[in-house]
Amino acid sequence: MLNTNHPNKIQMGPFGGFVPEEPARPRFEIARGTYIVFMDTGIPEGKKTHLFQVWSLKGDWVGDWLGNITWYGAWRKYDFSPAPGTRFEEVCMGEISEFIVSQTKAHREAKKHASV
Repeated sequence: MLNTNHPNKIQMGPFGGFVPEEPARPRFEIARGTYIVFMDTGIPEGKKTHLFQVWSLKGDWVGDWLGNITWYGAWRKYDFSPAPGTRFEEVCMGEISEFIVSQTKAHREAKKHASV
């Protein structure tokens, strides 16, 4: 189960945790799993939805970048694009899935309330 209220939330500056081919922007923890942490980088320029990064978790520190969760318009939901060479077991995959479902639901709710 994801923890969204961890007392030691992680914040990374714009250059913390280099990710190839991405502009530097601050990242803020929004959820923490057993071995992973989900960081919100905000809405990239020219996009309409948030970009979330998935990082390995080493205590209260960020480890390796594992991939991105982004909105995929063709499916009308968030999806996970893993970083090259990463591997996942059932706990991490379950937590990534839980995060995708919750963010897709939140996006749809916000869109529904915005159109009212």
